[in-house]
Amino acid sequence: MSESLERIKSELGDKYEIRGLIDGQIYLGIHRHLGTPVAINSEWLTKVDRMSEILEKIKSELGDKYEIRGLIDEGGMGQIYLGIHRQLGKRVAIKIVHQEFRKDDALRERFHREAKMTANMSHPGIIHIYDFGSKDDVDYLIMPYIEGTNLQKKLDLNE
Repeated sequence: MSESLERIKSELGDKYEIRGLIDGQIYLGIHRHLGTPVAINSEWLTKVDRMSEILEKIKSELGDKYEIRGLIDEGGMGQIYLGIHRQLGKRVAIKIVHQEFRKDDALRERFHREAKMTANMSHPGIIHIYDFGSKDDVDYLIMPYIEGTNLQKKLDLNE
């Protein structure tokens, strides 16, 4: 086994199962809780390390209320994680805004304003906001988890 693969396995812990080599130093991994496939290399691990720091900030903000299970998807504004409300056993989606936006005060203000407005609306076409906040310049939203594919993937399939 290569030194690179050993490093990847040790850094991933038990969250991912390595299924095999895809190309060069890129490995196929499967998230153990979600069953989603990922391509893993050392660049991806660097990104995971950065996200681990961000997740630790969010976990300290959320306390013991939610368990973060794993990444669901990533889009233009941020990453969406599967969370579990520990007392209710209810699945939630936790959106963490991309860190490159943290220095854009106007965008962060807009994010907070839209979260407050959306939380006070009730309509079948508008997702409910359970909670939102910031911890050390990391902004997050907690919303209902809706199983299925994202809108962009649906649009791509219909083209």
